[in-house]
Amino acid sequence: MPVIPGGNIIGGMGGRIYTGPMGSDYSYFKSRSATENIEDASTGDGDPGYLEVEQWAISRQWINADCTHSGTYGAITRRLVAFDWQFQASLPADQENLPDYLFAYSPDSAEFVNTAIAFFLGDVKINVEAVAMGMEQRFYFAPMCMIKSCQPVLSAARDVIRYQISGEGNSRLFLIPDEETPCSDYLRYLKDRGWWV
Repeated sequence: MPVIPGGNIIGGMGGRIYTGPMGSDYSYFKSRSATENIEDASTGDGDPGYLEVEQWAISRQWINADCTHSGTYGAITRRLVAFDWQFQASLPADQENLPDYLFAYSPDSAEFVNTAIAFFLGDVKINVEAVAMGMEQRFYFAPMCMIKSCQPVLSAARDVIRYQISGEGNSRLFLIPDEETPCSDYLRYLKDRGWWV
């Protein structure tokens, strides 16, 4: 049996893909549980416009550009010029809220919707080990992303129907609370430039 290395390690669970105003600020669900029901902060009607994610994976990338010049003695130098990320998620199908249109565009207006993600690294409020160690809740947050593909998957092995969703970033991605300061600066920058859509 493999031995688990020491450290603050908890089981993975929890994650959500949001639509609409839930993507405007990470602070609303920063102190909440990954499995806690969240009400809509803007309307208070209890319909936050999100789907629970069963499984997720994120690929963060740092885009480096070649900066070749004679002063490097023939070596290729590179400079960080941009950030990028993609994600994949699996979620059970909710007949009332199928993700085909919920995360792509509004069928009524045919306009793209603002999609955000909050992918929790475990749930420190319900995990016994996390509670004993006083661990802080961490999650990946992105205010805007775009859905790239939506694939319904049906298994005849008495399993529920699931959706496999892949998407890519339309904004920066932050690990909260570790990157909370740059995230706040980034959100303020978008709003000041009029790029908050």
